[in-house]
Amino acid sequence: MLEVIFITGVFGLLGMTWLFPLGAAGFSRLIFCSKERRTPQPDSIKSIAVLIPAHNEEQKLAATLKSINAALIHMRFRYPQVSVKLVVGADGCSDNTSRIALEHSASLISCREQLGKWQMLRMLAESVPGFDWIIFADSGVIWQEDFLTRLVRTEVTSNVAAICPTYQRNGSGLVQQRLWALERHFKTIEEKAGGPVTAHGATVVYRRRPVLKLLRVLSENNWLNDDVVLPLLVRTLNPAYRVRYQSNLGVIDPDNKRRDCGRELTRRLRIVAGNVQWIRELFPLVFKANPVVALVALRRIFRLFWAYWLLMVCVPLFLAFSLKYLGLWPVTLSVLTVTAMGYLLVRTSRTARMLSEAALASLLAPYYFIFNRKLEVIWR
Repeated sequence: MLEVIFITGVFGLLGMTWLFPLGAAGFSRLIFCSKERRTPQPDSIKSIAVLIPAHNEEQKLAATLKSINAALIHMRFRYPQVSVKLVVGADGCSDNTSRIALEHSASLISCREQLGKWQMLRMLAESVPGFDWIIFADSGVIWQEDFLTRLVRTEVTSNVAAICPTYQRNGSGLVQQRLWALERHFKTIEEKAGGPVTAHGATVVYRRRPVLKLLRVLSENNWLNDDVVLPLLVRTLNPAYRVRYQSNLGVIDPDNKRRDCGRELTRRLRIVAGNVQWIRELFPLVFKANPVVALVALRRIFRLFWAYWLLMVCVPLFLAFSLKYLGLWPVTLSVLTVTAMGYLLVRTSRTARMLSEAALASLLAPYYFIFNRKLEVIWR
C-alpha cells in the first residue's frame, strides 16, 4: 500500500514539473514535422495600449502609473513612431482611484456599478480600436524605465499572439526565490511547445484582435484567473499562434513584501477557485481541440494538488524508515516531535507561514471540486 502511495506521489511531482512540458514539446515537434506549415512573417509592435483595470486601488495606483509614464517617456524618446495610450478602468470605485488616474495623464473609463474584472478587461480592450497590441497591467505593479523600450525591440512574428514577461517579487525569501526560478525554468521548456498557457498576471502583452474576441465570447462569466483563461484559449482556438515567454523582460511586484499572511491565504484560495473554474468549464474543450495545449495545461492542474503529491512521497518514506529502524512507539513520538517543531517554525518564520498557507490552499482544492464551492470574488 505504501509503495502505491509513494509511486502516485512521485508521478504527481513529475506531472507538476517536467513530465508534461517535455511531453508537449516532443508531441509538438512530431506534429510540426508531419504537417506542412506556413513560415510566419516578420512583424513589429507599432501601437500599444496600456490598460489597467482597477477597483478601489488608490493606495497602489499612483506608483504604478508613475512607473508606466516613465517607461512611456523613455520609449517615446527612442521610438517616436510607436503609438501609445494609457487607459485606467475604474470599476465601481468608492475611493480616489479615478482622480489619481486623471492626475497621471491616463484616459479614464468609469463604471458606477461594479461589473467585475473580466467585464472591465473587455471594456478596456474595446475602447482602443486603433491599437494592434494591448497590455493588461495590474495596479501595484512597477515597470522598469526601459520596459516598453525593450518590449518594442522584441522581435515578433505574425504568429505571436502574446508576450509574457516575468516579474521580480520584492521581499521574497530564499525558498520563494528558488521556487520562482524553477517556475521560470518550466515556462522556458513550455516555450518549445508553443509557449505557456499561464502568464504572470501582473503584466501581459496581447495581440488585441484574438483576445478581444475571447473577452466577448466568454463575457457571461466573471473568470477569476484571466491570466490563465486568456493565454490558454488563445492557443487552443488558434493553433498557429504562439505565446512567447520573455524571461529577460520583467516587471516588479513590490506588493509581495507587504502582503500579510491572512491576505496571502485569501489570494491563494481565490487562485484555487479560479483554477477549478477553468478546469471544469474549459479543459474538456482544450483537450478535444488542441492536445499539445492540453498537455501544457496539465502541469498547472497537477500543480494545484502539489501538497498531496508531497505528502504521498514524504509520509511513506518517513513511516517505512521509522518502522524499520525505530518501531511503533518511537514513530509516534517522532510524529509528535515533528508536528511540534513544524508548528513552532510556522509561528516564527514568515516564509514557513506562507508555505503552510500555500499547502492549505492546495489541500482545499478537492473541496472546491467536490462541493462546487465558489468564492464570491470578482476582483483579486
